[in-house]
Amino acid sequence: MVTTGTSGRYNNKSEVIDLMNPTKTCHPWVDYPIGVDSAVGVFIQDKVVICGGDSTFTAGNGAVDSCFALGPTEVTEMKLNAASYSSAAGTFDQSFFISGGYGE
Repeated sequence: MVTTGTSGRYNNKSEVIDLMNPTKTCHPWVDYPIGVDSAVGVFIQDKVVICGGDSTFTAGNGAVDSCFALGPTEVTEMKLNAASYSSAAGTFDQSFFISGGYGE
C-alpha cells in the first residue's frame, strides 16, 4: 500500500500495489484523512495503521499526534501520547511500536 507523502503538496490518496504482479489493478482503499509526510505505518491483521507525520506545509502544526487504522472502506482514528515524525516503527506480536523521530 502507498499512502500519504509530499512532493510540493500533500498526497493522501491510498493505492494498493501487488508486488508479485505490478500490472494487476487492485481495488482502491479509503484515502488517508489528513495531509502528512514522514509518518510511519505497519500492517496489523486486516488494517494498515499509520501514525504521526509532519503537517507543517498545510496546517502549520508540525508533528502530528494522530494514528489512523485504514481498512478497505473505513478509517478509525487513535491518538499518540506524543506527536512525532521521521520515527522508526515495527510490530511484535500484533503490537505497534514507534521510537525516535522529531516532535514532542
